[in-house]
Amino acid sequence: MREHDFMLVKDLPLEIRMNTRFYDSLHTIAISDVFVVKHRAKFMSVDVYSNELGNLKKGFNYYGITIYTPEMAEELKKTFIGAKPTKSQNMIRDYEALMDILDRAIDEQVYLVHLGI
Repeated sequence: MREHDFMLVKDLPLEIRMNTRFYDSLHTIAISDVFVVKHRAKFMSVDVYSNELGNLKKGFNYYGITIYTPEMAEELKKTFIGAKPTKSQNMIRDYEALMDILDRAIDEQVYLVHLGI
């Protein structure tokens, strides 16, 4: 199954890369591609930084790096409130993991980084 890695980082490395070993991650989760595709419109509705800070775009970089500031993470969280799946255990797990990592990004005031599929 294909998965998307999301990680919390306090500081971004000087050179942003797709490999997790370049990040000093505070917490990492993997969310299924099925969940991401099903909720694509929600992910695409938020302004994010794509591949580097300063490259502000609308939406989610499916194959590349997406960087969420705590404020952007809060906006993404708003799009998911009330959208908790009720049937599939895998979708429920992914939803809860995403909401948890969004809460942590907001509360701890750290970046949330998505590494493309």
